[in-house]
Amino acid sequence: MKESTLRVYCYGVVPGAPLGERIGIFTRGERGHQAVDFDSAHSDGRFMTAAQAKDLVFLMNRQLGVDPGEAERIIRAALGPLLTVVPKP
Repeated sequence: MKESTLRVYCYGVVPGAPLGERIGIFTRGERGHQAVDFDSAHSDGRFMTAAQAKDLVFLMNRQLGVDPGEAERIIRAALGPLLTVVPKP
């Protein structure tokens, strides 16, 4: 699929990001990402697990109509070799 036919954005797990900053929005044609607070601490101070963050990203992308392969291409274009691919749960 050519870059010009990719969706405008997707969600992804940010490699190496600290707790609370692991999920980001990746926009086609832009380097880097925008952090979102979806994995912020719960009221009891616990954070979601890495597996929960990956599952949430998969579900949010599915809601956008972005399949895992398309998300990978958008994120790779934004982060290059820093990306750890989020596999389908």
